[in-house]
Amino acid sequence: MSHQQQEDGGQARTGFRVDRVVISSVLFTVALLIPVPTCVENALYKDDLIRQAGGFALLSNILVGLLVVWTGFLKRRLSAWFVMFVIVWVGAFSILVLPLFQHTMGPTLTEAIHDALEGPGPARATAEGILLFIVLLIALLLPIRSFFFVPTANDTCEKG
Repeated sequence: MSHQQQEDGGQARTGFRVDRVVISSVLFTVALLIPVPTCVENALYKDDLIRQAGGFALLSNILVGLLVVWTGFLKRRLSAWFVMFVIVWVGAFSILVLPLFQHTMGPTLTEAIHDALEGPGPARATAEGILLFIVLLIALLLPIRSFFFVPTANDTCEKG
């Protein structure tokens, strides 16, 4: 066993390294693609122009998010992180979570969970929206050290 393998716990290094930014990019991709069928359905809806425009607007935001994630985000460009910040907090939060704070009365948490698990309906759509926002938030915060903290000399030097 080589010295490098001993430092890695006996495992040899491979050419492809999975790090927090890659994991975050995959999470962003999955979370951004989940609402695409609903957005397409809304974009094709001809009886309500506002619903149709909303569908196209969300599709364009999703496309921008995917382009940013797979071009600038993986290169650890700070501007890409800020674009994703805007998509998560201005786009996703305002659509998926903010409406929940505007209701004064609602079911208890246990009632909401029961209703969401029972079948399709508003409770399930709300639960799916909250989970989707949580995945987007995790994807945003997971690689934060890669974007904001500059590695020290000790982090970049390999032991010999």
